[in-house]
Amino acid sequence: MFVIPQIQSNIISTSRLKQEKIDNSFNIDSNLALISSVGQQRALAAVIWTFTLLAGDIEHHNDPSVLSWMYYKFDNISKLDPYFYKNYLDGGLYLSVIKDDVLGAEKIYNKGLEIYPHDFWLNFYDGFNKYYELNKPDEAIKRFEKIIFHPITRRNFSYISSLTARMKSQQGSIEESYKLIEALYLREEKENLKLRYYNMLNSLRIEIDLNCLNSQTYPQSCRKADLSGNRYLYKDGQWISSVKWKKFNVYKRKKKKEEP
Repeated sequence: MFVIPQIQSNIISTSRLKQEKIDNSFNIDSNLALISSVGQQRALAAVIWTFTLLAGDIEHHNDPSVLSWMYYKFDNISKLDPYFYKNYLDGGLYLSVIKDDVLGAEKIYNKGLEIYPHDFWLNFYDGFNKYYELNKPDEAIKRFEKIIFHPITRRNFSYISSLTARMKSQQGSIEESYKLIEALYLREEKENLKLRYYNMLNSLRIEIDLNCLNSQTYPQSCRKADLSGNRYLYKDGQWISSVKWKKFNVYKRKKKKEEP
């Protein structure tokens, strides 16, 4: 504890840290830290974690060309103690929500998921970060697919299942979206959720059928009615549904209004 601050100026990675906290940052080069820790990597990781929390700020990270100073702290901790779970979970959340360093958050989440690939919360938060902040729907879908049938999802976050299906539909995988919702519908025991899944299935079924009827030269092979038995109508040169329906899309989060 005494020696580290004395040699800090010689071992800090100043070439990478172009943030306001450089001069006062308790950030030890990970390679040197591994050598100097003399087998006490976990203890040193805990010390750096404590200093990071004490020195943490709430200033937004506005330069996408570099990563925030706190990212390098969490990254070094992960090298010293790869199994430090809270470093990935709380570190990723801090970077994404507080610092607005969404790229740094993604990197920390990815490192955590290498150690805990099936963890609910790491997949959950990384999925949202990838979809809503980084515009990576395909990667977000992979995260959510890992936790769709997780007990926590079924108990408290059932919307993740429908969100994943909507994302698949928006990416053009309507048939896959239908199969996913169908599997959830067959497994669900609660009547209110079962009805909700049924309505989703019907919307997907109508979209799939109308695409089939309107895009093929010989629509005889396509279904002529939705799941409720309502037959499709041929009007003004195209097939339409005889009942009102909504396309199964992702509900986009509204953008924040910029302050004047």
